[in-house]
Amino acid sequence: MFKFRAISFPILLGIFLLMIFWKTGGPWIFLVLSGLMMSALALEVLRMLENVEIPSFPKVTGILTALLFWSVSLGDIWPAGKTVVFCLFFLLLFVGWLALLRVSDRILFLKKFLISCGTLIFISIPYLLLVVIYHSKDVFLAADGTMEEVRTGAMNFLFLVLVTKAMDTGGYIVGMLSGKWMPGGNHKIVPTISPKKSVEGTLGGILFSVGTALIFYACGAVPVGTGIGWCLLAGLVLAVGSFAGDLTESALKRACNVKDSAHWIPGMGGVFDVLDSFIYNGMLFSILLMIRF
Repeated sequence: MFKFRAISFPILLGIFLLMIFWKTGGPWIFLVLSGLMMSALALEVLRMLENVEIPSFPKVTGILTALLFWSVSLGDIWPAGKTVVFCLFFLLLFVGWLALLRVSDRILFLKKFLISCGTLIFISIPYLLLVVIYHSKDVFLAADGTMEEVRTGAMNFLFLVLVTKAMDTGGYIVGMLSGKWMPGGNHKIVPTISPKKSVEGTLGGILFSVGTALIFYACGAVPVGTGIGWCLLAGLVLAVGSFAGDLTESALKRACNVKDSAHWIPGMGGVFDVLDSFIYNGMLFSILLMIRF
């Protein structure tokens, strides 16, 4: 497991850094990757539901999810392409309704159709906010006195990702060490949902997230208009959001009787296993950006 993760992680990290720091190519990498990953995520959720005999249209839903994310991303870098992709999205969606006229088992078709649409919404709303954050801009006063829009979303996205993932890393490290060193092991926090999570690991993860936010502050790489107090709050809120997202995915997997959402990424499982921390954090970070201080 570790050797596969040791291969996957550097590759994912390299792609991620290109998205952040390559000004011309980064948005295109983000465009392609976001659509493909969200398509895979939708497939994973629907396949998990099929494991407990909840029917759906996984492949069509995966295509629709990719088109939706591509249409949002293209709005910033290629507006004409956004219109084309958005039209394709609605065309496929309406074809689904028209198919109701031709199928023999309409009840089964409606079940599959509505489960698929519900999953599309379930996946899209939390993660579309990540796309909005990545492409966001801030307004600055230029030297000539005019107002100028500057794309700051990539660095804000970097802050969000690293502070969120610091919770996972810190929780794993502190939880593992406390389990070995404490007499009788550590204290489990939600054993019915995620048996490996502990109180000690959770507190350690929170400290890692807050510490990461403070490192950004020390480096002057925080969102525009924010100070140390905002960074402390962001570290705490994003740590809690990461923890809640992880538990949400664990609850879904337990309900569907699966261990990993999929096996797309060697050593890491599925896309949902990697992105579960962001189920709530896209929304939470968007709110934090509205209350900068």
